[in-house]
Amino acid sequence: MNAEQVRVVESGEANFEADVLQADQATLVVFWAPWSRPCQAIQPVLGELAHACAETSKVVRVNLDEHPGLGRRYEIDFIPTWVCFVAGNERARAVGPLSKEAILSKMLSQAGPNRTGHAFQCGENQA
Repeated sequence: MNAEQVRVVESGEANFEADVLQADQATLVVFWAPWSRPCQAIQPVLGELAHACAETSKVVRVNLDEHPGLGRRYEIDFIPTWVCFVAGNERARAVGPLSKEAILSKMLSQAGPNRTGHAFQCGENQA
């Protein structure tokens, strides 16, 4: 998959069900806001994750300024908050402006299998 085909999926209340909860692959969601400096700092990390995980998992971001209902639904108290969903269920959560390596370590250790029996997978760090 070339770099132009890899992207972070923008999701919101209208499409969260399809983008995340009904996804066939594990999905990493970051809840963020554009005014937050820590959230601004993780934007390159999101791109790196999307590229590294493109074959096996999906990376999605939700702007809480535009979709506050999702923040309430998933009890997001701090941003950025990273949540890994597998088969529509939350399997892992992390908070803060973490590195790609820290996110992968957290998600790989906690995510568990998806509908096809595969855990959250990303590039060389496959579980």
